Amino acid sequence: MTATKLPPTKASSRRAVIHPSGNELNDFIRHRTLALHVRMGVAEAIRALAMDICGGDESLSPADRAWLRQHIAAPVNEATEEALRVLVDELSATLRSAPARIRPSFVAPLVSRTDFE
Repeated sequence: MTATKLPPTKASSRRAVIHPSGNELNDFIRHRTLALHVRMGVAEAIRALAMDICGGDESLSPADRAWLRQHIAAPVNEATEEALRVLVDELSATLRSAPARIRPSFVAPLVSRTDFE
């Protein structure tokens, strides 16, 4: 009897299942927040809030509103990064403890060795 090598199989194009106990879940969620539309949405909401707080309403001249928008850009960017960092951490913690019926498909329960014995 001779052994033969099996032909190579094509790897699945599906994304790997993420186990909720590792940092992979944080990385996966963080990767999804890198999309430009996600960051722009968060930044625009924070910018609108900052403008409301600073009184950037119609009572200011267009030049004053432009000045205000320019000078709140750095705080808005910093707040956006911090908001997304906190959101990633909190979502990861929530999804790790979520019941299986609620947990998104990309979060799989850990499979122990005893599951196969």
